[in-house]
Amino acid sequence: MAVFDINWDRWIAASINQHFETNRGTLNMFVEGQERRLTNTQTSYIELRQDGTGWQEMSRDNWKGRVEVNVLVASVINTDLYLPNRMVGQVTAILQRCIPVFRYGTGVQDDGTQVGELILMTEDRDRGHRIHKYGQIEQAIALMQSSVEASYKIWL
Repeated sequence: MAVFDINWDRWIAASINQHFETNRGTLNMFVEGQERRLTNTQTSYIELRQDGTGWQEMSRDNWKGRVEVNVLVASVINTDLYLPNRMVGQVTAILQRCIPVFRYGTGVQDDGTQVGELILMTEDRDRGHRIHKYGQIEQAIALMQSSVEASYKIWL
């Protein structure tokens, strides 16, 4: 069995986070588990999380990984009826067909070089971008919630 690199999952997570940070524009963004520091409780935001990476050794020294990227979209209910749709559109645009993966970090092997790229899975109708609109979850909180999900694969 080929050697599995313990840094791959960290590099993938850091690359997804950096990709969103670079492309989020004016969207307030949090990563799951990060403390939310909103100055106003009536502020729209996105929350980024990922499931995986699941790995399969396809042949000697050839690994295939799969990761799910999930983004919660929370938009304030106000006079702008289309704010939730615009925010979902922005997130969908960020979840491009490919997300480059770099050796991000402060360790010896973390030199910032690109090691691969996450490729949007579109082979069947269960993949690609999936958008779910949940509406207003709690009556007392004036937020509309949606999620945008995408499945990616990578070969390392």
